[in-house]
Amino acid sequence: MNPPRSLLIVALTAALILTACGSDDPPPAQTVPVAEREEPARSAPNIVVVMTDDQTTSTFNSEVMPYTYGLFEDEGVIATEAIASPPLCCPARAGFLTGQYAHNHGVTTNDPGYQSLKDPENTLPVWLQRAGYKTGLIGKYLSNYELVGDAQPAPGWDRWFSIMGYAGYQDFEVSDDGERIRPDGYASTVLSEQAADFVADSAGDDEPPFFLWLAYNAPHTVAPGSAEPCSGASPQPENAADYEPFAAAPLPEPASFDEADISDKGRWVSRRRPFDAADIAEITQRWRCTLASLQSVDRGVETVVDALEQSGELNETLIVYLSDNGYFFGEHRLPEDKRLPYEPALRIPMAFLPPGGAEQEGGELSTLTSNVDLAATFLDYAGAQPCADQAGTDCRALDGLSQRPALEGAEQPRAGDRAIPISLTESFTYDAIRTPGYLYMELRADRDGELPRRGAELYDLRADPDQLENLIATDRGGSAALRKRLARLLDRELR
Repeated sequence: MNPPRSLLIVALTAALILTACGSDDPPPAQTVPVAEREEPARSAPNIVVVMTDDQTTSTFNSEVMPYTYGLFEDEGVIATEAIASPPLCCPARAGFLTGQYAHNHGVTTNDPGYQSLKDPENTLPVWLQRAGYKTGLIGKYLSNYELVGDAQPAPGWDRWFSIMGYAGYQDFEVSDDGERIRPDGYASTVLSEQAADFVADSAGDDEPPFFLWLAYNAPHTVAPGSAEPCSGASPQPENAADYEPFAAAPLPEPASFDEADISDKGRWVSRRRPFDAADIAEITQRWRCTLASLQSVDRGVETVVDALEQSGELNETLIVYLSDNGYFFGEHRLPEDKRLPYEPALRIPMAFLPPGGAEQEGGELSTLTSNVDLAATFLDYAGAQPCADQAGTDCRALDGLSQRPALEGAEQPRAGDRAIPISLTESFTYDAIRTPGYLYMELRADRDGELPRRGAELYDLRADPDQLENLIATDRGGSAALRKRLARLLDRELR
């Protein structure tokens, strides 16, 4: 039986007071006092976000994730044109938390990561707290947060179960509401159980709506030296049974795999040699381990949905599934990594299950969308504003667009001419613009250092979805005029 809301207020207030009393600990993160939280609108749904780490769109299907994919395919909406802005963990997560592009929120690298975040006390969980939501973070947060906050919760979180440091699968440390612990068990399963507990603890007619961010580290690679069959820098499945169905899974080889002619691309790519048999074997094994590691995520989604159903909250909950970015498995001769704005790294799985289910079963969102749109979408459903104060004077200007109209069957504004900027300064320094039909990039530095002159790449994604032909290098398709138009568009978006 869940306590009435009045008792919840007393408990949360007491928790804040107790946290502030530890003289040897860092000061607690600023949060919205319970007494200052607004009464949520009656129609405000719970919000549950499940985020994976480095998952490609090619792994989000009924064969790899039968429960999760089936849930959204049957009752929800699958976004077929979702991208990560930018395709790197911490900057993408910062975009999710702020509803802004990287050049506006300030995080363009994993290191220093969180320390670069502008106005860190003015983010999505703070906005939802002020709107009356109970908030919970379970899993991976932003890189290097612990260098700022140690084990204390980040601003805006009522429940904080955050992986500290580099996330392993079997041996990892978390902050459990400020206390450092080393949980027993496999990471994805531990996180799923914690998320289900949060749902159960937060449910009830007298309780406020809740916002849960469940952030898995799967299928991210780990340091070499792990056990067979997924030794080396591969994701680690929970057990042999999860690996067995994929022990002979073939590696996808799209047209861009081990690309035959890479002379039209930037220095870092164009100097790469073709793969030999050992290279392909290593990539194939990492692919199989990736599929295996997603089995525990698939079970975890089922665990959380079961908790929602058992608590009577499922029809009152917006569920979103996505990855922070994609990953390379040999495309353009890139055996691993993300970062560069080629489609395998840029595109992400994203799916929605609106409260009460989708208007139309088997729905598809085919307009260009991104991680940056989710904050605006959640605020739309919650009836909240991106402001850290009640007066509405400390607010962020959102770059993202609410996807609620599209999820409810309405025409999405700017769907046809949308342009999403992508900026990064880690390993590769570039600004790029992604439209429904084109990708234009201006590269200033790569892993070998600063380029002698800025490199530009332009791809017609409708005619060339695998990005095999850089139109600027080949001087085809009216590339000069198109480049000029996209460069102006990029400059406008970066202002």
